[in-house]
Amino acid sequence: MGPVRFLLWQNLLRNADSFPKGTSAANVLKAVVAREIACLETFPDFPRDRQQGIFNGPGGYQPSKAFKESVIGDYSRILHNIVPNDEAYTAAVLWHTDLHLENIFVNETCPTEITGIIDWQGVHISPAFMHVCYPSFIDHEGPKLEGFKKPELPPNFTELDALSKENARNLHQAQSLLLLFKIGVQMETPDVMRVLHYQETLPCQIMVMIGAINGDGEPYLQSLLTQLSDPDIWKEVVRAASGDTDDVPCPLAYTSEALSKQEEDMTKWAEAIEKKARVIEELGAYTGWNGAVMPDQFDQMKEALQNAKTRFLDTESRTPAEREQWERAWPFQDTKTQY
Repeated sequence: MGPVRFLLWQNLLRNADSFPKGTSAANVLKAVVAREIACLETFPDFPRDRQQGIFNGPGGYQPSKAFKESVIGDYSRILHNIVPNDEAYTAAVLWHTDLHLENIFVNETCPTEITGIIDWQGVHISPAFMHVCYPSFIDHEGPKLEGFKKPELPPNFTELDALSKENARNLHQAQSLLLLFKIGVQMETPDVMRVLHYQETLPCQIMVMIGAINGDGEPYLQSLLTQLSDPDIWKEVVRAASGDTDDVPCPLAYTSEALSKQEEDMTKWAEAIEKKARVIEELGAYTGWNGAVMPDQFDQMKEALQNAKTRFLDTESRTPAEREQWERAWPFQDTKTQY
């Protein structure tokens, strides 16, 4: 199995006496809230190289402890109203969340026979809606078809150029593979298919996003909470979660000024994420290893990173003062890490 490396699981084990006890989905989410609060109190800043975007730049999104605490507070006020009662969603399940082709071994002479699956270190037991997911090898870029809709090639396929035809075929193949997986899951374990559909709903997105507060995901979670505060949406969500037909007032309310500030923060946050995504794409680095590269690629990647930084500073800086601020905000600092 190897060492346990899933962050939530590690922290629950290490600080078992500090977290809510019980096996309910609500208690698991409360434990995540407790972890996020403890991290805010313990660490003044989230490691920049692990942030989702390049924050703290000139005129950009500026993460703050006060805003994070505010979002956690709003989340805590509505949590008990949106946790579902459906056992299919809240069932404690064991799930492999990193099931890509490199982790699956097959019989060389009979490729349809699976002989082994590796990389179980991050596998854990959680409520199904928190970690059930599609295997990465059937995920794909481009539009996802709803339900069990049959994929089709474009009506003008024969008129497309060679590259467009290849792209259309690849998308059709990917959509067909995903459809076959969904049909298989529906036939064998329909509850899992229900969970996968539930994950697309607003309450599920809100519940799972609480674990991203220390990763500076609070603007997105705040935007979801703002949607939830709409009276009609709130009523529908509460009814779906508990079956309660009585009018339960939403404890969240935002002024027009607060909504404008939230929209501004969300825009800046998204821009910061896009900036980092462009740098990562330019480098061609594999993000799954947290920046680690093969030894024979280290010098090449180090030079590429320095060149990417220079281009980034040249592009984003309009004045020497801005360049200095972007230099401080640059997330890939050359520092020693002690373990």
